[in-house]
Amino acid sequence: MAGDNITCTVLLFAKAAEVFGKRETQLALPVQSTGNDLFGLLSEQVPEFTQLKCTCAIAVNKTLCSFETPIEDKAVVAILPPVSGG
Repeated sequence: MAGDNITCTVLLFAKAAEVFGKRETQLALPVQSTGNDLFGLLSEQVPEFTQLKCTCAIAVNKTLCSFETPIEDKAVVAILPPVSGG
């Protein structure tokens, strides 16, 4: 059923965008999905993405949160790897 899914926009930065091959994607997830579920789906699409989870942060609607945080319908989720610069 269509009501059993949510959609979200995923923004990918730095190494996450490099590994995934683009900076933004749209995903459909089951209702009650968390950041862990989202990361799992991204990793199914690009297996190398799995290696990034231990170093990334996640933000949902511009608020940093844990990977256990539920994702709401139409949320914007940012995957934030560590960045460095001078």
